[in-house]
Formats: sequence, C-alpha cells, structure tokens
Amino acid sequence: MNLPALFLAAGVSLFAFGHRSGTALSSAASTKDDMKAFEQEFAGSWDIRETDEPSAADQKPLTGTGTELYRAEPGGMPFVEQYHSDIDGRKATESAYFWWDASAKKLRGLWCSTFNDEGCSPFQYHREGNGWLMEGEYVSKNERFAWRESFTKEGPDAFRQILTIGKPGAELKPAATIHATRRK
Repeated sequence: MNLPALFLAAGVSLFAFGHRSGTALSSAASTKDDMKAFEQEFAGSWDIRETDEPSAADQKPLTGTGTELYRAEPGGMPFVEQYHSDIDGRKATESAYFWWDASAKKLRGLWCSTFNDEGCSPFQYHREGNGWLMEGEYVSKNERFAWRESFTKEGPDAFRQILTIGKPGAELKPAATIHATRRK
C-alpha cells in the first residue's frame, strides 16, 4: 500500500470548509445534536486493528495495530481525534478536528498529516444510517486525491472504519479497513 493511503486510513482525512473537488458529499442535513451524538459515540480510547489493501508497492495486504483517541479540547471544542498506528513496521500519527459551525449550520472537520502536502485539509461529514460518512481531498507528492471514510457502529463499544481513495471525480477504491474496540 502506498504511504499516503497507509496514513490516511484513520483519519479522517476526511470532512470540508468549502469543498474544492468533484467528490460531492450528499446533502444530508446536520444539526448541533448530530455533533453531540458524534462526540458521545466516539469519546474515549480505542484499540484498532488495521488492514491495508495490496498495492503495486506491497503485493500483499498489510496489517497492524494502534490506537485512536477522541476527546474534546478545554471549553468543549473542537472535538479531536489522535491516531497512532504501526503497520508492518511503519509508524503513523495523524490528527483530526471536528466542530459544529453554527453560522453555516454544518459539521466541519480538518485532517492533518505529515504526508499531506497542504499540512491540513478540510473535510465534511454527516450521519448516515447507524454510522458516519466523511469525505475530503488532500494533496500528496503534488497529486490530488479524494477520499471517503465510512464509520459503522458495531455496538456501543466497537466500530468498523472503511477508507476508499482515488482521483477526484473517479471511482474511489478500497484502501484500508479498521476494526476498533473501546478500551474499558
């Protein structure tokens, strides 16, 4: 798997200020209550098992473990995700920030990673079924990528996170799957 997909797998890479690309997030309405629900569902520490899809560089799936920590900053915002993983000896760290934009009446996000040429990229997200859908774009090695991440709750203390990546406007391909279990 290429390094950008490896690192993006958690993150969220994921949700937007003003979406610049052809990856149109469905126009599902969000409310401040959705932000509260997101915080309640994810707050805490999670152990993760990650599997990255094979790529030209890595002919077999790569697997690893790590943690995701979700918490509110002092004062209650933003809500923060910190991702740490070790996949096949490659360590990765990312951060994502989530908040309710009362003026625009939207959920907003910002994803930051060392392989993101922009440093941090905006994304958007909303509730979808019993989970959450996040979408955004980032630039790596002067090449723009679109990503979509779906989070599906598997009970109150587990979720599955599936990342797809591709060129903006093209079909997004599976890149990674994370299974997370809340630490007790």
